[in-house]
Amino acid sequence: MKLDHSSPIPYVIAFAALVACVTFGKMETRQEAAKAPVATRPQPRKESKVPVRAEADPQTAPQPAPQAVGPQRVVLITVDGWHSRLTESMPAWKEMAAEGAWTLRALVPKGATTVISHAELYTGAEPKVNGVTHELENTNPHTHVHGWKFRWKPFMKVADDGTVTYTVNETLFSATEAAGHKAVAVVQKGKLVGMLRPDGSEAGIKVAGDAALIKTACAAVNDDGTRLVVLHLSSPDGAGHNHGWFSPQYLRTGETVSDQLRAIRKCIAESGSVVPTTLIVTSDHGGTPVDVCQAKHHKDRCGHGANDDDNRRVPWIAVGPGIKPGHQIAADIRLADTAPTILRILGLPSSSISTLTGVSVDEIFVRP
Repeated sequence: MKLDHSSPIPYVIAFAALVACVTFGKMETRQEAAKAPVATRPQPRKESKVPVRAEADPQTAPQPAPQAVGPQRVVLITVDGWHSRLTESMPAWKEMAAEGAWTLRALVPKGATTVISHAELYTGAEPKVNGVTHELENTNPHTHVHGWKFRWKPFMKVADDGTVTYTVNETLFSATEAAGHKAVAVVQKGKLVGMLRPDGSEAGIKVAGDAALIKTACAAVNDDGTRLVVLHLSSPDGAGHNHGWFSPQYLRTGETVSDQLRAIRKCIAESGSVVPTTLIVTSDHGGTPVDVCQAKHHKDRCGHGANDDDNRRVPWIAVGPGIKPGHQIAADIRLADTAPTILRILGLPSSSISTLTGVSVDEIFVRP
């Protein structure tokens, strides 16, 4: 039959046949899919949604990596006469507390004096063991016990026949050196010099002001061979004795110390040394506030000898690799616990100081 190309009928018939074939094919596909096992059926694609990131909860936030295996460095700072309440006006404290493990209730020995507390701090032994049980009285009219020139060797005992004995044989300083590492120290009261080594040797130890102290600290944290840096800041104690604890002059020292801590932390952060550094900051004693003295009808400047929390509970904080961030320490720690904690960070055995009575504050570490 000859097709008439002018007529639309043949085209309509062809189009209808094509539609019928496509429809029949889709029906067969649906039937086959229905017979297939559920596990092999094609699943509809779900729309991908990215959850909104919530603010980190301090209790569940990721913790820093555990302490690195290998050499460590510790910078130990004592802030003389640092009352726990002074931290409220110290921005550096708040920054460190967010990054490290801390308490405002570390316990210093009874008597709460510079020499008794530093002896316990540097030896890790309580007064009845290290032999430093009282503040030394000044017998030299040309020096002052708080001055830079005054020296004392508290662990050395000389008998009438000239025999020399020691109440302790090791300190943090000497233990670090005995392990083959370098230790340096800058203190702002001369009487502390003799507390770092039992024999009173002053190599690597000096008495200096704020600028030299920070300069020495910055040089030390850039030296791979230096593993222990001991620093002593005295301004709060001086203001407390001269003007009273929490006098305007005392409160201003909080700003000074805060700036000093920030400067030292900046040097640690920018150090080119391959040795990681942990910073530990604490105090030897607090002091009785002026208003408390006045309420008790005492003189304005009570000092820091009372056996109460104002005098015996002080700040203690550790910031560094492997230290829990933002962690308030639950343990009731003592100054004596500082030395064994530092020995652990340095990778030295607790037996490095044979007279230890303190214990390491293991709670501060990410992995005990």
